[in-house]
Amino acid sequence: MYALDNNSGVVVMPEVKNQQFQPNAPRWFTEGGNGIAPSYPGADWFNIVQAELLNILTDAGMTPDKGQFNQITQAIRAIVSASVKTSLNDKAPIASPIFTGTPKAPTPAQTVNDTTVATTAYVRAAIAALVGTAPATLDTLSEIANALAEDKNVKATLLAEIGKKANFSHTHTVSQITDFNQATSQIINAAITYQKIGNVEIRKYPDGTMIQTGLVVFTREGTTVHTDLVLPIAYVDKEYRCFITERYESRASGKGQYNWVFMQAKTNTTATVTSWYLGTADWMTIGRWK
Repeated sequence: MYALDNNSGVVVMPEVKNQQFQPNAPRWFTEGGNGIAPSYPGADWFNIVQAELLNILTDAGMTPDKGQFNQITQAIRAIVSASVKTSLNDKAPIASPIFTGTPKAPTPAQTVNDTTVATTAYVRAAIAALVGTAPATLDTLSEIANALAEDKNVKATLLAEIGKKANFSHTHTVSQITDFNQATSQIINAAITYQKIGNVEIRKYPDGTMIQTGLVVFTREGTTVHTDLVLPIAYVDKEYRCFITERYESRASGKGQYNWVFMQAKTNTTATVTSWYLGTADWMTIGRWK
C-alpha cells in the first residue's frame, strides 16, 4: 500500500468540496456513451479513499510500503486482534477466575454437598444452624473458649468422665464390666422379635432365622387325610424344615391310640400334614425370613 508518489501531487490535502448528494443516493461510475460523458472521480474522491486507507495503516501502527500489496489486510487483522484482546482483558479466565466488584450466584440448599459455589447467604445459614439455640453468650468460638478457660473445674470434670471409660484395647473380664449381662440381654431381646397370630407363635432372630409353632387338630379318620397349614408369615422359600409330634390322648377303651402323622413344606407359606386318625399334634417350622 502506498500514497500518490509523483510530482503531480501536493503536500497538503486540499479542502474537500461541499457534498452534492446524500449517502443513500450515491452516484456510480460510467464509461459514458449515448450522449453521457464518462465519469470523472475528481481529486476529492481519490484523496478521501487514499486518506481512509492510510489511516487504517496508521491505526495498525504500520508504515506504508510501496513493495507490499497486502498491508490493508494485515492492518485490519492487527486492529481487530488488538480490539479483541482489549475486550478479553476485562473478562475473567475460565481457569481460576478472579472476580472484582460484587459477583452474585444462586444460593444452594443446606443439604447440598458438592462443588457448588457457597454464597454468603449459604454460609450464614450454615453458621446459624450450627449455633442453633445456643445462648448469646456462647454463640461464638471465642466465647466458648473463654467460658472453658474460666471454668476451673472443667479439667477435673473431663478427667473424671474419661476415667469412667475403658480403653479400646482393654482386657476386662465380663465380671469386671458393670451391668454387662443386663446390657447384653437388652440388646439380644431387642434384636429377637416375638408375635402371635391366631394360635401360631412366631419368633424372628437377627441372623434371619424364623421359627413358627402351632397346634393342628385332625377331624377326619379312617383314611389318609391331607391338611394344609397356612403359615402366617412367609419364608423366603420352601426350603424350611418341618417337625410334628402327636399328643397322647386316651380313648373310650382306656387305651391310648398312636397316630401316624407326617409334615412337609409345600410352598413358602403352606405346609401339608398327613394323618390317619382323629387327634391333635404340635408342629414347628424353621427357616429364613430374610
